[in-house]
Amino acid sequence: MFNNFINRYDLTRMLWGIRHGYLPVILSRLTKGKLKRIDAAWKIQKEKKIHSTWWSIPKVRRHWNYLITGDETI
Repeated sequence: MFNNFINRYDLTRMLWGIRHGYLPVILSRLTKGKLKRIDAAWKIQKEKKIHSTWWSIPKVRRHWNYLITGDETI
C-alpha cells in the first residue's frame, strides 16, 4: 500500500491505539511537523532519562573511564 509507505501493520497498530484511548497522541503525531516530532521525542527521552544506547548508562561510562584512565571521573 502506497509503495510500502503505510503497510497493514501500521493500520493495525493505529486501530489498536484508537481503541485503547491513544487518539490524542496519534493525532498529535500526525499533525506535528517533522522537527516538532523530533523535539518531542528527545524531550520525553530526557525527562524520563531513557538511555537510547547502552554506553550512555552512567555505570557503564564510569567503568569505561576506570578501564581507560584508572579514574571513574575522567
